[in-house]
Amino acid sequence: MKNFIQNGSRLTFAASAVVTANNYANPQSGGLAADGPQSGEAAVIGRIVGVVVSNSINGAAGPYNDSNTVIETVGVFNLALKSIYHPITPGETVYIHPTTGVVSDDYTGDAVPFGCALDAVTQYTTSTVRIKVFGQTPGSIGANS
Repeated sequence: MKNFIQNGSRLTFAASAVVTANNYANPQSGGLAADGPQSGEAAVIGRIVGVVVSNSINGAAGPYNDSNTVIETVGVFNLALKSIYHPITPGETVYIHPTTGVVSDDYTGDAVPFGCALDAVTQYTTSTVRIKVFGQTPGSIGANS
């Protein structure tokens, strides 16, 4: 069909719009790392979640770089998961914070559902575990949902 674009498992966004924990954690560049999102990082943009496919390159690096970031929205990935409130058990929904990029059991505030943990995490620790990502989740009714 003439209006088909792609199957949707990998989506491309401007690197500056993608939030990851390492992107956020660089205070010297106003919260965004100069080198952009990096391969393997948990990422969020609005209600779309996934994992960065390959390193973003600073737009000034050359004429063929468009500073885009590709996000894989389907699959199971080894990712850091932080237990803030309680032990995390297999099958439990985990969340990503939309401004810090941290994946945890914290569902408060503007947290976005990220996926299901496939391994356990001890209370108050951070462990690398398998997580099946949701890809995208519906928001609440209204603007910016």
